This record gives sequence, structure tokens and C-alpha cells, in this order.
Amino acid sequence: SFVAVGVAELFDKTWFVAVLYSLYHGAQVAFAGAFAALALHVVLAAGLGAVISRVFAAWTLHFATAAVFGVLAAFYTYEYFAADAGEDALASRTEDARRDISPGGGAGAAQPLAKSWWGRADVLPK
Repeated sequence: SFVAVGVAELFDKTWFVAVLYSLYHGAQVAFAGAFAALALHVVLAAGLGAVISRVFAAWTLHFATAAVFGVLAAFYTYEYFAADAGEDALASRTEDARRDISPGGGAGAAQPLAKSWWGRADVLPK
């Protein structure tokens, strides 16, 4: 379980956060923090999975999993058909991210991150 979750988490955005964190606190601290966070996540996920598997019957978990994947498939199918063929999705999302992290740009959870990034033009994509 640890290896499977570790490989799955490798492709998460954790690496990006670790790189940004290492700019401020050094590579060793960033690595230790990312490793500790991954270990904690694996322990919590495995523990919660063990508890849930004892509370619910296996068939219930199978149908719940199928339902979640069905909803996600429907959502992504809708996004696929609603997308504009001529639109550059990467450029659009990059511009949204720039707006969200600029001071006074976006609202919500991105604002504390924007305040810590402001003045660090070398971190933001050009």
C-alpha cells in the first residue's frame, strides 16, 4: 500500500510546492517536509481505509467507488464536449493562475500564497 500510494502521489502537485518551499527554506527542509507530509498522508489514508472497510460491506464500497468514477467520467465528458477546439487550455489556465496569485487579483485560498510570492518574480512563469 505504501509503495502504491507513494507512486500515485509522485505525480501530484507536491513536487511544485516542495520546489517553491525550497526557495525560501532550503532543499533539505523542503525534502524533509514533503517526505513527512507524504508519510502522514499514507498513514492517514491507510488507517481510514482500514476503518471504512470494516464499517461498510465490500459490495457497498464497490458501488460507491463505481458511482464516484461514473460522476467523474460524466464531468470530464461534459468538459470535453463543452471545450472550445481553438482555445489554448494551458494558456488560459496559466493566465487564471497569474490573476489569482497577483495582489488584489483573485480571492480565496490563493491570496495568502500570492502575498508570500509577491516580490519573487523569478518564481512566476513569464
